[in-house]
Amino acid sequence: MPAHRQQSTLRYRHRQGGAVLLCTLAAAVLSISAIAILRAGTHQRGRIDSLRSAAQARQTAAGLIARAEAFVQQDTAFAGNVVDPTAMIPGSFAVVTNDGMGNVTIAAYLYPGATAAAAAKRITLP
Repeated sequence: MPAHRQQSTLRYRHRQGGAVLLCTLAAAVLSISAIAILRAGTHQRGRIDSLRSAAQARQTAAGLIARAEAFVQQDTAFAGNVVDPTAMIPGSFAVVTNDGMGNVTIAAYLYPGATAAAAAKRITLP
């Protein structure tokens, strides 16, 4: 009788070991899935922030150019810097260059010390 009982215990332990292995494998798969979902969410938030920043930069540059163009329309000899205190990007400015012959160039810069203009526009005055 003891041999039968020992064999039964071994089968039970074998089944128990398989269940533990299966649960461990399921936990590993769930952990990897959770990490992948979190990474995808982080990547998506970064992408949204990048798109938002690009849109703000475009809107700020367009607003500065429109403001500078209004200055030039009021005073056709105007040349210099134009700053919008309500701009979404603080420190952004536009530079108006007037050659005195009716050709005006407006360049918008998004931060002090910038060497490349974010946007530019050339106007020919009548």
